[in-house]
Amino acid sequence: LGSNVQHAVAETTASQARTLQFDDGTQAMAVLRDLRSIEEIDWEIEGGPKRLPTTKLLAWGRRARLGSRGAIVLSDGSVFATEEPLAFQPAGDASTVWPRDGLGTPANWSRSKVRAVFAKLPVDRNERERVVIDAFANSEQEESLELANGDRVVGQWQEPVTAASGNEPAANVRWKSRAGTIEVPWDRVRCLRFRTKLHSSADARLIVGFNDGSKFVLRSLQSDGERMELELVCGLRLRASVESVMDAVVSIESLSTDRVYLSDL
Repeated sequence: LGSNVQHAVAETTASQARTLQFDDGTQAMAVLRDLRSIEEIDWEIEGGPKRLPTTKLLAWGRRARLGSRGAIVLSDGSVFATEEPLAFQPAGDASTVWPRDGLGTPANWSRSKVRAVFAKLPVDRNERERVVIDAFANSEQEESLELANGDRVVGQWQEPVTAASGNEPAANVRWKSRAGTIEVPWDRVRCLRFRTKLHSSADARLIVGFNDGSKFVLRSLQSDGERMELELVCGLRLRASVESVMDAVVSIESLSTDRVYLSDL
């Protein structure tokens, strides 16, 4: 993951032996060795290497919990944690959100893939999990701006005000409400919620959790031994070195057409 990830919040790492649960109800202690592809994963099980199809697996590792100040919740249930307050930055149009740290090289995030942007998450860990789940699961969610003082304004996000340098993330957020357009400093924002259409879970194959609390719902995964590309169900592609991904993985959950747990996110 990006250099800003705080490994102190990790609950486990890929190099540790953790319980691997199989689809037949059995389990074994296993060390994750390599995320080869969406179809196969390499393990060290009871002293020996084994390459197993993901269709034979249920889950490995411990649940990763958010330990960050902010997060982006995507339309497929993926959660992108960030240790820095998030900000908006236009990139050719006004519908792009950009996290300050992340997996591999920074990517533009189309607003059509974003359900919510949390600049500040609750201090209580359980409450953090609850608000993030609600941002994805609440089908009645209104497009709204939530401020740090608890105020909530229903309306529509407008093009952000760019910072003075032009290369820095936006310093303010413009929000159009029934009363008119308001401009709010980013450090006063708690959350932005959008009525983004949810992506179908039909193509979901794996949920991979990371030590900063991020969880990606994957459609595909490709690796050439040095670089890895993770394609999320919502269509976002993330690229990073194999080493950086493997150092940060804390959990894996295998999904199939008759076994989908997006509600557990």
